[in-house]
Parts: sequence; structure tokens; C-alpha cells
Amino acid sequence: MNTQVFNEIKHFIYGEKVQGLSFQTVNSVVKSTLTPVLNIQDKRKSLVLIRMSDTSKVKSVLRRLEFANADIFSFCENEDLVNFPNPMKNDVYDNLEFVIVVASRYCSCIMWFNDGLNLNESCQSYIVLNSRNIRDILKFISSNSNLDFTSYWDRLTPERRANENLNDAINSIITMINTANNELLANTIENNQLGDLERKISTFKESIHEVNNYISIINLNSQILLKRIENETEGKQKAFNDYAYNTLVNIKKAANDMIILLDKIKNESDINLKENNLYNFILEIVDFMRNKFDENNISININIEKNKIAVFDELLMKNIMYNLLNNSIDSMENKDNKKISIEYNESNDKISLKIKNNGNVINKEDFEKIFIKGYTTKKHGLGLGLAVSKENMQKQNGDLRIIKSDEDETVFELELMK
Repeated sequence: MNTQVFNEIKHFIYGEKVQGLSFQTVNSVVKSTLTPVLNIQDKRKSLVLIRMSDTSKVKSVLRRLEFANADIFSFCENEDLVNFPNPMKNDVYDNLEFVIVVASRYCSCIMWFNDGLNLNESCQSYIVLNSRNIRDILKFISSNSNLDFTSYWDRLTPERRANENLNDAINSIITMINTANNELLANTIENNQLGDLERKISTFKESIHEVNNYISIINLNSQILLKRIENETEGKQKAFNDYAYNTLVNIKKAANDMIILLDKIKNESDINLKENNLYNFILEIVDFMRNKFDENNISININIEKNKIAVFDELLMKNIMYNLLNNSIDSMENKDNKKISIEYNESNDKISLKIKNNGNVINKEDFEKIFIKGYTTKKHGLGLGLAVSKENMQKQNGDLRIIKSDEDETVFELELMK
């Protein structure tokens, strides 16, 4: 803002009370300034001048103003004000914003400096009601416009006395509002801190869900191992030793992945995207869960090229695959001829990995709901598995969706980077 304009404005506010108000309070005062225009019963048109970069909090009043008996002018580029003519010759106001109303027996002006602060920070502002200073402001604005706005003042003859008692009373009310807003802000900050705690609790619940994938595998392998120990005879000791060894290898892998996962959660580690052999990765997942497939009489088919490369975070993808495969097993609990297949196809920059099962049908209207946290069709489910899996895919610049579910098959698709 040039020096001459700044000095003019300082002249306007000389003798008036300059206040540091939050933008939230400014918005409240703007609403209070404009609302009387909607109810003025006079054949003569009122005058409203608006320069306001952010009108999101006063949209409803602006829309109603279009039907008021008033001439309304905008002094800035703002999509909420496009229906009002802009009479400016030169934009000399820089970060000065204002709302001015001149009506029969009523005039009001609020001006403030918008320094790009947020809603709860303070700006220097001043407010004048029924004061001769408003005519001086109109005269200054007219000098930089194509219209003479002082004619409205002369025609409407609002109260010409500088009503100091009224201004003092209004300023006291505004100070009270601003204090209340500041107290509300303090409470909001406190609530945000509680919100952070809630988010941490939510993350903890999600983490429990992911760790449970590993625990269930460890638990199952341990139970199988105990059963085999009870049933084996000395003549089958060699076969049993081999089986016990492989089972313990799986338990060790699960325990190791749990340690890595918990460390990742504890340190909020970044996503580790790297190239992986997709076939070997899926084969390892299937071998890891082989006992669970066998216990549930599920046949599984992998249709992936042996040298196919995809980019993903290995630990996140393990959790996603465990979740999808465990869900597939659960959905086929009461089915015959249980089948799971894992297939892929690719485009120029993406790989599509499809996990198919012939379990229970998912209704089409639930295709989006199943990815919402808290939504579950399981009796003892948390409603986190698919929601967290989708989030984890998106963290890897991919996605997870359900593309089909009918009596023949249900198909989930993972979109991966090449």
C-alpha cells in the first residue's frame, strides 16, 4: 500500500479505537453489519461496499443481499462477489479490506488489514457506526472509483452526529466477543490435543489388527506342531522331524516380521518402496500360510510369471496379503470345493494383482462400505482390515478395490507400480 493511501487511512481512524481482532470476530461483525440491510423498510436503496478476499463464513448473508433493496459493489476479485459490479479505477488498497453500509438512519463501517493470517489470529481493525467519519471514507473511496458514493450519504441522510456513546458500547461488545473467541480457540487447541490422542489410539488398534495376522499364524502352527507330536510314532520320526523343522521356520519368520512391524510403528518409519520379485513374494506368503490352507481344505493356485518385478513396501504388502487371504478363508467357512487363486496382468506402468475366492457374496452396495473403518460383517471383527489395507496400498502409490462378487467368485484387485 502506498504512503499516501496509508496516511489517508490513518487519518480516518484517528481518534477511533483501533483493535486487534481475530478474523473469526471480524466475520461475526461483518455479518452483524450486513444483516440490517436485509430488513430496512425504505423505498430508497441502501449502499453496500465490500472488499473481502475470504467470504466463506458470510456466504449466506451475501446470497440474501442479492434480493435486498440495495446497490452493492465489490472491490476485489472474489467468486462470491461476481454478481456485484466492481467500480474501481485503481486497486490502491493492497491488504486493506472493508465492509461499508449506508442506509436510512443507519451507517456502519468495518475496516481491517488482512496480512494472510489464519482465522484465529489477530488483525488490526476498527469499527465505526453512525459517524461523520464514514462520509470521509466514502469520499476517499469515490476518488479511486468510477462512482461518487457520497451521493448516497446525502440522499439517505443517516445520523450525522459522531455518536461516541454508541461506538463505545459496540466496541465493548466486540471486545467481549473477541475474548470469547480466544477462549474458544484455547478449548479447540485442547480438543485437538485430545484428537491427537484419539488418532494414536486408532493407530494402536490398527497395529493390533496387523499383529494379530502374525499371531494367528504362530498360534495355528504351534497347535499343529503339538498335534503332530502327540500322534507321531517312532517309525515316522524322520518325517516328523522334517515337518517340525519347517513349521518352526514359519514361526521364526512370523516372529521376525512382528518385530520389524512393531519397530516400524514405534519409529513411524517411512515407506520403503523397492523392486521385488512378485512371484517369489507371493509364493513365500502362500508357503507361510500353507498349514492354514490345508487345515481348511482350500486349494490355492498362483498364476504369475516367475520373473515378474513390482515395486512395493515388502512388510506392508505382507500385511495386506495376509489380511486378504485370511478374509478369503473366513468367507469360505461353510463352502464346499474351496478355492483361492492369485493372478496378475499389467499395463504400461501398473501391475494388477487379483485375489479370487469362491466364498460368500458381498453385496454390491457394500463395495465401498467395506473399506470404511469400523464397518464389518464379522461377529467379532473390528472393521479395520480392509480399511487399513487400502490406506497402505495408497501409501505405496497403489490401490485396493473389489471389482466383482457373485455366486461364482469374489475378486479383490491390488494395483501396484512396476
